[in-house]
Amino acid sequence: MAELSKRKFDFIKTHKAYKNIGDFFKQNGEYETAIYFYNKCHDNLQTAENQENLQEIQLESYLD
Repeated sequence: MAELSKRKFDFIKTHKAYKNIGDFFKQNGEYETAIYFYNKCHDNLQTAENQENLQEIQLESYLD
């Protein structure tokens, strides 16, 4: 689900999916794997922020 959402640029669903996977591993004591998926959540947010900035730039260029 996470990869499918990522390919569709659905940042909210991607974030939720990675967080759920991270939570699963955390509950099962696999902390290194949990951290890996929490880092994927962080990377996803960074991408989402960059995407929003790109859209703002495009909107401004159309308004000029």
